[in-house]
Amino acid sequence: MNTVTLLLLLFTVLDKITAQPCIKSVDIVFAIDVSYSIQYSNFQGYLLPFIQNFVSGYDVGPNFLQARVGALTFSDEPHLAFLLDAHLGKPEVLRAIADIPYQGGETYTSKALKFARENMFGPEHGGRADAEQVLIVLTDGRSYNTTSTVQEANLCKQQGIAVFAIGVGNADEGELKAMANFPAEKYMYYVTGFQALASIQSTLLDSTCGTSKQIYNDENKDSLPCDLPCSGRAVDIVFVIDESFSIGGDTFNSVMLPFLQQVVNHLDVGPYQQQMRVGALAFGTFPRMLFRLNAFTDKRRLVSAISKIRYVGGDSNINTALAFAKDQMLGRLVKGVRGGATPVIVLLTDGKSENRQATVRQAEAARQCGIEIFAVGVGEADQDELSCLVSQPIEDHLFCANDFRDFNSISTTLSSKLSNC
Repeated sequence: MNTVTLLLLLFTVLDKITAQPCIKSVDIVFAIDVSYSIQYSNFQGYLLPFIQNFVSGYDVGPNFLQARVGALTFSDEPHLAFLLDAHLGKPEVLRAIADIPYQGGETYTSKALKFARENMFGPEHGGRADAEQVLIVLTDGRSYNTTSTVQEANLCKQQGIAVFAIGVGNADEGELKAMANFPAEKYMYYVTGFQALASIQSTLLDSTCGTSKQIYNDENKDSLPCDLPCSGRAVDIVFVIDESFSIGGDTFNSVMLPFLQQVVNHLDVGPYQQQMRVGALAFGTFPRMLFRLNAFTDKRRLVSAISKIRYVGGDSNINTALAFAKDQMLGRLVKGVRGGATPVIVLLTDGKSENRQATVRQAEAARQCGIEIFAVGVGEADQDELSCLVSQPIEDHLFCANDFRDFNSISTTLSSKLSNC
């Protein structure tokens, strides 16, 4: 009996006698560094067993509430190991991982990220529209081109892929942090040597599965899990996005839109009644419709639509934007608004309104119509004014950051408040 067979038998036994696996609809792709610095002994002795142990923590299978696993390797070029729909049972996936070859070469991480985004998660490759998408990058060195690597990682995130970065030994922690989703404590891991990979096994599984939100027992296997993204409530959300001159085109494109995408990625957006729908308008001197609540019931298309929003500029007329959101996007007879859904406005701004009295009056009118108002203020935003606009309690509806560098730290908290998990 060879070593691979013994490992498979061991994993099978452990799977039966230890805790129940994570039950979750998730598509997981591993991007595995096989460059020269890894070395064959580390690849076979530590890296592949680490991946196998991780996969053993999931309920792998073809059904909705099960995980699918794919893998690619990379050095000078990325190489497909197997697609998400190639192996739909855990034993088959574990064998496929054991058969992944070591190649050697340089560390072109950017090419691996691009390959994963373009070739691993689509429906033609076994990806599922309703499953969470997770990309786990394992590397022991700095990429050949850090700028290109970070750019490709951001494109993955914009597509709705959660990027986890695991570094060993000489891996660049700064690059790992830039690659991974926010917050780094959840999405970025670093160990000094391959032997230490086992020390992050449980934490990584918890982070990808979300232990506080997951089902872990067979008795509840047929019920829907409350994992991130999570809702359980019908909510119609309209984002009211400041595009005034004080924001500027660069900040609007590089900070505001990615922030909005991060928030949306944590929401349970979908076509069903107990899911969320999202609309958006931008405002400067005048408000302009971006898309209505019923324009996108598929999260991937919604995230893609956000990336295509163009900056216009203008003054900061928040009052007309709130009136437009209330009457034209959340009004009772407006197309796409659902009876029984909680109407919500989320205001994103970096300044004070042109007419405070009119702005407060419009916010009060919206709240009287049953609309819940949240606000995110950055930099020079008037916190006193914003506190007069949002719903009560203020501390649950108003979020402020000193500057745009701190903007992303708000996204998870805001998503949680909107989801009310």
